[in-house]
Amino acid sequence: MKQYKIKTGKSELNSTSGNHLCGLLLEDHAQRILPSNFQPRRSDAISDREILLTQIGLLCNGRTDFNDIDLYRGDEIFMNAFGLKKVASEPVFRCRSDDLPPARTHVGLRKLNTELLSSGPFGYIDVEGLDLVPVDIDVSPLGHSGSSKEGVSYT
Repeated sequence: MKQYKIKTGKSELNSTSGNHLCGLLLEDHAQRILPSNFQPRRSDAISDREILLTQIGLLCNGRTDFNDIDLYRGDEIFMNAFGLKKVASEPVFRCRSDDLPPARTHVGLRKLNTELLSSGPFGYIDVEGLDLVPVDIDVSPLGHSGSSKEGVSYT
């Protein structure tokens, strides 16, 4: 993984530290499991694997809209973290995402998820004879003062 120098400055800061962790988790598995391309492509085209890894990268950053890809075009940290040579423009990203064969993509992503989940140990807690897996979930409801929403309360 590439080393970066950290400097102080007045530039806009974006939190990208989680990208490295996500990229490291995906690195070997994605190369082995996801084919470079599901169908023939030009040699200079962005690979199908890179399109999928870009989608995963966007989701890791809480981004779900195709337009959000423009935030990461030219972002060296994002590209390095997910092993991307290039980040597609929004129209190309949208079109290529739509062109991915659904069945083969689903099989590849399911296999990737299964391998990621089975590659690391989960901690178990014994509760009255049951082996339970602890799950950390943020269940903070949003306060809508003055609204008539039912069931909103502290958790």
